Amino acid sequence: MNKYILPSAAAFLILVIAVSSYTPAMAVSRVVVAPFLQVVTIPEDDQLRQTGVMILGVPGPGTGVTQLYPKFLSQFKLVITLNGVLVSNAAIDVYCNVAEKDKIINPPDVTTGKTPSKNRQFPRELMETEIKDVAEFFVCKPRWKPGGLSVGVLDVYYTGAAADPAFIADHILVVHVMYTVGRQVFWGTEIQDICVLGWSFSPSLQHTTLAGGEVIPYYIDPLSLGGLAFPSCESAVAYQLYLLALQPT
Repeated sequence: MNKYILPSAAAFLILVIAVSSYTPAMAVSRVVVAPFLQVVTIPEDDQLRQTGVMILGVPGPGTGVTQLYPKFLSQFKLVITLNGVLVSNAAIDVYCNVAEKDKIINPPDVTTGKTPSKNRQFPRELMETEIKDVAEFFVCKPRWKPGGLSVGVLDVYYTGAAADPAFIADHILVVHVMYTVGRQVFWGTEIQDICVLGWSFSPSLQHTTLAGGEVIPYYIDPLSLGGLAFPSCESAVAYQLYLLALQPT
């Protein structure tokens, strides 16, 4: 009888030792859920295309005055939560960064002569995107709902020169939020679009002239041309730059 019991007991002891040595390693690899600051923005200018829209007032071929009223404000609904809970807006700092997307044309590779050059990483890299930092020309201001909690609207203003065609482009808006509780600091980030056009493709339905001479336009659809809507800001911008003879060459 003993010759059967001893091997079984030995096998059981080996299994116990193996499990006991493995358990601490399993405890070390446990997943720890850290506090998470979430930033959500919803564009209000064009809720169909989900983008902010600005108008610089740059005259294009055949444009009328009702297409050129400047619109230097873009607004976004804003909510900030820590693990799904609204926080005090008094402990929140909001920072905005804006980048401009431009297209540049890569010339063909030169493979002969004294100074051969390779302008493309691969044959079809005809066009590439260039990113410019234009944050100094934009200011963002959070407007909080009364009550002290982190829900409201983010107003983004263009502060550069009016009617400057250099800013006609699709822009990236990055919203950084810092929430401080005692010595703890939590960060959250959100990304959005701002479409900066030279002029509105559709005329304003009406406008209001303020006492200081400023005009508030009521545009129907700045990205729609004769009832035909551009599918993206990038295509609308490319068409305006083409009409102004400013397209990449």
